[in-house]
Amino acid sequence: IVDGGSFWGALRSGSVSHAASDLVVIALIMLVVDWYRDEGSERTWAVPGVGRPEIVAQLLATAFVLLVVFVPESTWPTASLAYSVFVWAGLRLTCAAAMLEVLVATVVAATFSAYGRGPFGGLAGGPSSVAGVGALLEAFIAILALVTLTLGISDRQRRAALDAMTQERDFSTSLV
Repeated sequence: IVDGGSFWGALRSGSVSHAASDLVVIALIMLVVDWYRDEGSERTWAVPGVGRPEIVAQLLATAFVLLVVFVPESTWPTASLAYSVFVWAGLRLTCAAAMLEVLVATVVAATFSAYGRGPFGGLAGGPSSVAGVGALLEAFIAILALVTLTLGISDRQRRAALDAMTQERDFSTSLV
């Protein structure tokens, strides 16, 4: 199908690629929707209770981890180090801000891997292994986006449920 490759190989590579790109596109759509949904209210990148120092610390930690993981020319399995800061982003930043970080991580990972750097860049030894490296990179991006998006949405829903319960309790106590 693709340069004489097998059907199953092309299906496997294509499905991972499409899943990763769909999650990143969903991230962009969420960014636009979140940004313009409450046009009259103050826009923020963090959930309530998160101060500016934590936002700055989270952004610096993300930049540091991405540089540590993707700049060196090594094949050490360091990609999993990035997940911790994205879990932090998913729980403490808005979905839009966390997914914007995922988009930046996607660009950084793809760019440095294309130049042979990071945990995925040094694995390509020939034409047949390039597709495998691409699939690993796309799986990394898909997992990163899925974990961050899932945590961000679940935290948003939990906060909305707590707000609704608080309002209901306040209404109930005002009646009594």
